[in-house]
Amino acid sequence: MEKNKMLFELRVSDLVEIISSALSDAAVDKPSVVHEQACGMNDLAAKIGCSVSTVYKLRKEGVLDDAEVSHIGRNIYFDVSKARALADEYQKGRRKQSGIVGENL
Repeated sequence: MEKNKMLFELRVSDLVEIISSALSDAAVDKPSVVHEQACGMNDLAAKIGCSVSTVYKLRKEGVLDDAEVSHIGRNIYFDVSKARALADEYQKGRRKQSGIVGENL
């Protein structure tokens, strides 16, 4: 297909070719990893499997600062996988400080 062809001179097959190539390029650009988000601390507590008071404590201590995605009004959106990893890392550090040994605690 010519690049200098006028728009009104295009055939249907040319238009289909242009659209299909644009759609295939757009499909390649989409990210394959979808991050699960939680809206609010109640939702985050349910998704990471701990109590709401624990989530409030972790946020107050600054553990969940890196997991915050955005603030919209009074709602806070968290990246669930990052919040879970940060909470686990924090708990492991507390176990080492207190001298408690074992993973099942």
